[in-house]
Amino acid sequence: MIETHDGTPLRPRPNGVERTDIQGLFLRFESKRERIALPYALLLKLELSLDQRTLELAFATHTVTVGGWDLNEIYEMIADGHARCIRLSDQESPGIPVRRDDRAIVGEFRITRVDPDGRKGR
Repeated sequence: MIETHDGTPLRPRPNGVERTDIQGLFLRFESKRERIALPYALLLKLELSLDQRTLELAFATHTVTVGGWDLNEIYEMIADGHARCIRLSDQESPGIPVRRDDRAIVGEFRITRVDPDGRKGR
């Protein structure tokens, strides 16, 4: 179990997003291949596509693109500073998440480093 600094347990969400009632310092992205935590203080822009299938986060140092379904709930949690960790949803095969009810589903995310000149790089 993961806890906040005051011992309050974080409540795991079925869609792979942990939420807490206190604002976070970092937003973590975790998959089987990578883990990265980026500070909320460096989040410059948060954008959700009209079909709610693509969420783009522009940090000062990285760009994160999240793909899935019904991502509005995750958008709201990040916008409020209450999302702690975004993980890939349970999957039967890579890139094809299992669809369950109308909850947000994270099928993939891509993290790209932005160099100091503002160009995207790896």
